[in-house]
Amino acid sequence: MSDQVPPSDPKFTEQTVPLNAPIPQIYMNGFEVSLSLSDFSITLMAHDRQLAYLLMSFSTAKTLSESLTQAVQTLEKTTSREIMTMNDVRQAIDSKRESPAS
Repeated sequence: MSDQVPPSDPKFTEQTVPLNAPIPQIYMNGFEVSLSLSDFSITLMAHDRQLAYLLMSFSTAKTLSESLTQAVQTLEKTTSREIMTMNDVRQAIDSKRESPAS
């Protein structure tokens, strides 16, 4: 059995990766989401540097969103701690900077 997708398959390009190739691990601490008429794209970032570009259907994006929401809710319930979003952290830092020193 071949470990590559047949080159005749129009869904794949010459850059097809062998099926047994290692899966890269990517740490991200930021992202940018874009929307087109047919799909979503997510640029994964770390320290303001672009690392990877994900493309997905609307259905996949919504399912991913639901799965992530469920996982975060489980973590928060288990730990009795609310996880701050990056926007929450930004607002807390900004409000601390704006308040007069004690």
